[in-house]
Amino acid sequence: MTWEIFLGIVALVGFTGTVGTWISKLSKTLGILENTIGILNRTIDEFKRSSHTTHEKLFERLTKDEKTIENHEGRIKNLENERRK
Repeated sequence: MTWEIFLGIVALVGFTGTVGTWISKLSKTLGILENTIGILNRTIDEFKRSSHTTHEKLFERLTKDEKTIENHEGRIKNLENERRK
């Protein structure tokens, strides 16, 4: 009976050690994952700010070019009307 109790205790200690090791590794992995997600979030936020600035510059340029094109269209219409006369 004594050996059976001893073996039972050894089995429980071994099982506890195995589960403890597994939980420790899982905890470490989750910590690394949390840090990686934090870095990813900061990178995405930085990209959004940069993208917003770039889009504003592009829209300003498009507005300027649109005005230039409208001016050219008006000049072309005037030239075509002069030729028809």
